[in-house]
Amino acid sequence: MTVNPVSQAAFFLAAWLCGIALGFLADLAYFLVNLLGAAAPPDWLSACYARPLPLLHRPLRIRKSRGAGHW
Repeated sequence: MTVNPVSQAAFFLAAWLCGIALGFLADLAYFLVNLLGAAAPPDWLSACYARPLPLLHRPLRIRKSRGAGHW
């Protein structure tokens, strides 16, 4: 049984491109969940969100009640 380098390279390129596409879709889904307010940060991260950001000099605004009843 021989291994064809051209088909092996094509399979590698296809797997690489599928990985990039699935990563992009996962990031898009994560962005939409956060944009719609369906995910709330855990309580143990509240101290991190209360600290001001270095360049903006103000903390992040986290809406805990938005979207919680709809999901």
